[in-house]
Amino acid sequence: MAANPKASESSSSQTQLLLEAIEAGDREAFRRLFERYSPALRQAIAARMDRRLRQRVDPSDILQETEMEVFSRMDEYLQRRPMPLEQWLHQTAAQCLAAAWRRHVQAIRRSVAREERLPDRSSMLLVKRLVKRPPSGVLEHEEMARRLESVLDQLSAFDREILFFRAVEGISNDQAATRLGVSPAAARKRFTRALLRARQTLDQFGEQDSDEG
Repeated sequence: MAANPKASESSSSQTQLLLEAIEAGDREAFRRLFERYSPALRQAIAARMDRRLRQRVDPSDILQETEMEVFSRMDEYLQRRPMPLEQWLHQTAAQCLAAAWRRHVQAIRRSVAREERLPDRSSMLLVKRLVKRPPSGVLEHEEMARRLESVLDQLSAFDREILFFRAVEGISNDQAATRLGVSPAAARKRFTRALLRARQTLDQFGEQDSDEG
């Protein structure tokens, strides 16, 4: 679906007004600004997290850390404005996630037995977006999501993130490129590659299921 130019212009104007209010010391304006971007940031964080880290940290925890980090660095950003706001917010979220990984990496490496658990909600949503036929029941849906997660864990954080941006969140290629700080051509290439691997996994599961039936 094409973006509405008037809606985009209005959103940009509202963001600029909030930034001006923040520069004037309005803390409520900061809360409103961060609230506007929170859903997309949380989705990006969840996409970057692999299963081992998600067993120990919730995406909402990383989002909260991101909010505190953004608040502490907002004055510096407003003085320099080194990149678009949305890109800076996503970059900061990625830095907070990397810090969380470093804090938990030793515990993750010491973990020998992986706990049996339900697949992540974002993986379940991705299955719904990608499969050619809907799963026949809850158990099949969960198994497909588990197999998909095993593939996602092998992808880079960048590839996981753009896959969720495009296939789950439904944003355009240009929007994804802006968030990730790459060219539209690079974003399209990485998305196509990640999408192919995900679909191959789900198609193979469907073929195996048909053979067993």
